[in-house]
Amino acid sequence: MGANSIESVLADLRPPFPHRRISVALLIGLVVLCSGGACVGMASIAGFAAVGRRLAVYDWPWFAASAGGVLVAFVGYRFAFDRLVWSDGHGVSWTERLGVVAAGFGAFVPKGGTALDRYIMRITGRDRRDSDVRLAALQALEMAPIALGACLAAYLALFVGGHDSAPIGYSVPWAIGPIIGTPLVGLLARRYHRRLRDTRGVRYWVGITLEGIALIGSILRRPRSWLTLFGMALFSAGELAAVWTAMAAFGYRMPAVALVLGYGVGYVVSRRSAPLGGSGLIDVVLILALANVGAPLAVAVVGTFTYRFFNLWCSVPASLAALGGIRRLVVRRHRWAAQRG
Repeated sequence: MGANSIESVLADLRPPFPHRRISVALLIGLVVLCSGGACVGMASIAGFAAVGRRLAVYDWPWFAASAGGVLVAFVGYRFAFDRLVWSDGHGVSWTERLGVVAAGFGAFVPKGGTALDRYIMRITGRDRRDSDVRLAALQALEMAPIALGACLAAYLALFVGGHDSAPIGYSVPWAIGPIIGTPLVGLLARRYHRRLRDTRGVRYWVGITLEGIALIGSILRRPRSWLTLFGMALFSAGELAAVWTAMAAFGYRMPAVALVLGYGVGYVVSRRSAPLGGSGLIDVVLILALANVGAPLAVAVVGTFTYRFFNLWCSVPASLAALGGIRRLVVRRHRWAAQRG
């Protein structure tokens, strides 16, 4: 994309992040309201007395382990993101790429972190379709380790059972869906992703999804492609560890099979793609999913909100700091385009 094209993009696109401190403060207040409302609502369903008893007995080392799991997940995601989205650098420094990932996990982006990713890719030279395809590939790759783990856990739950058993409504879909869906989607991507390139509306987004899956296939054929998969697998492992240790802090050791199935259902909306970091929505869905696979509801409530404290709130300072670097990147691209134009 030439300088004039980048200048046009900079003029036409509105940044998806707030510019004023008061706007950031209002958005964070909205996040507090959503998360707090979900917390109070789910605690009332579980019973305030039961939740209070769980909160009264805790083990501090597990909190540190949960925070460590969140950190490991961030490192893994950043590694996969860097290799998939910024494989050629595109004039963005290492620290700026790190800042984009950190800011995208923040709770103050109204349209979600993917909107920020798309904006940065556009102003640094990628066209709209390429940006959309890479983000579709990233989201598909994010779900791949979760789907694989949930599929294996479903077979263990169905054929081993015992203390690891899970509701049939959880295990059967995960046992069948990935086995049928993966080769089917792969076949559709190979055959039709090029035919939908010049379409609009729903057909455009179907084509974007298929082309993103095809992009993953092409990446996997490259040398050292396993590093990209390793990064996203590390992200999923860190997230699972963070959830498990958050519940272990309150005395509940959740079976691994049940945890993977519950998390797989609770991850129906990813934190990065959901508006405002999924505040409220992810909390409620994950609590219900964990409770349905065997966790006591009071434990699911305190464990989920402990995990979300590290997963969401502890990232806010880093995300706000990264936002300043992104603003400087936008200003620099304006100047570069003006000089080259």
